Amino acid sequence: MMSKILKIPGAAIVLASILIGRVIGQVARGFGENPETALQASVYLTILAKFPNDVVSAAVMFRRMLENAKDNKNFLEELQISEEDKILWDKQLGKSERQRLADSVPTLLKLLNTTTASHSSWDSLPVIAQHSLLVRTERNLVEAITRYQSWTSEDGARRLEQANAAMTPWAALVAQFEEKHAVELQAERDAGKHLAQRIAA
Repeated sequence: MMSKILKIPGAAIVLASILIGRVIGQVARGFGENPETALQASVYLTILAKFPNDVVSAAVMFRRMLENAKDNKNFLEELQISEEDKILWDKQLGKSERQRLADSVPTLLKLLNTTTASHSSWDSLPVIAQHSLLVRTERNLVEAITRYQSWTSEDGARRLEQANAAMTPWAALVAQFEEKHAVELQAERDAGKHLAQRIAA
């Protein structure tokens, strides 16, 4: 499957962005030792190795996520309460999303530095996880096309062409996956698990 993914650069690059975002988030939530987190990191590194100049780096994605993360201090400063109460509430709130991210850097670096790129990592992911990533990539590919349309650089034009070229083959890849794993995916639905929905079946 990994070889098929790498043959669709526009989608593979979008998938890599999703993967590194998930890995960073999972590490920040305390799942750095989870085998699935390591597998996702391995798939990310595999795509990064193939498209080093196009895939978003872990550092850049981390910065984006940190900039968007909520901070308890900003929240508390907006409240009309005493400094004593702010201190009390800060303790009750615990670590903010921003602080959890900041504190996770050593664990994240250790994971990325000790994980190797491997084509087989994708196949080791649970089917439901593979499905989620495939469908999410299809959705994000549409968003990427809209975003690249606003770029005026040569790189933007190249990325737009790449993303547009990926839409049809990626949709076919997702459809083939759903057909191949129809029984397993239905079993997940029957078990009450939520499956990602495609923008167009």
